[in-house]
Amino acid sequence: MGVNYERELRSVLAGELKGIRAVTRSCTEIERAQSMQVMQRPFLVVRAPGSGSEGTGDLLALRGDICFPIEVKSFKGK
Repeated sequence: MGVNYERELRSVLAGELKGIRAVTRSCTEIERAQSMQVMQRPFLVVRAPGSGSEGTGDLLALRGDICFPIEVKSFKGK
């Protein structure tokens, strides 16, 4: 289940139109326009080595001098 969220987040941060549209369906026009700005300066998003290990993120997002790890969590309960 977490893999789906990972792919979706990676798509948005990478500035892919399809991914951004998918997560902004319920947004206002202003919110959607702000979200589309990532297309002008997308992140390079890679799956982190050792993903899922204690203390490491699942994804690394890099852009210019910014680099941050992202831990994707999901829970499916009754």
